[in-house]
Amino acid sequence: MRFYHAILLAAIAVSSITAKSSKTSIQWKSCPELTVTSQTPVSSGSGSSDADAECAVYNAPRCYPGICETPEDIDPTIEVFVKRYPATVGNPKTAPNVWLLEGGPGISSVLMEPTAIDLQEKLGGSFNMYIIDHRGTGRT
Repeated sequence: MRFYHAILLAAIAVSSITAKSSKTSIQWKSCPELTVTSQTPVSSGSGSSDADAECAVYNAPRCYPGICETPEDIDPTIEVFVKRYPATVGNPKTAPNVWLLEGGPGISSVLMEPTAIDLQEKLGGSFNMYIIDHRGTGRT
């Protein structure tokens, strides 16, 4: 059932438009496909052994203009951990993106890693897969 929810979310989140370059540069670094913990489920697929995952910490605004205002005594940004599995077919820079979000509450993206690997495999490796730790969870 959880896998089908991930498929549904992935179908909704698929972006057919390539993301334009951001004003903020994100420094991606190679990292393991799986973050091994006692709660990491065993992947049902063979996994994407052709490519490493890439990890980054993005400094996101705490508040966006017109939505809220950050008090002056508080850091105006928060660090958000993101892991991506680049497309293994075609060019990852032009491949569509799928974002998988943990339903929570309070759960990091570690449990989504096997799902991201399996889903990328089922989609033929032609999509970039992203997972993100919600604010206050995991590595964020």
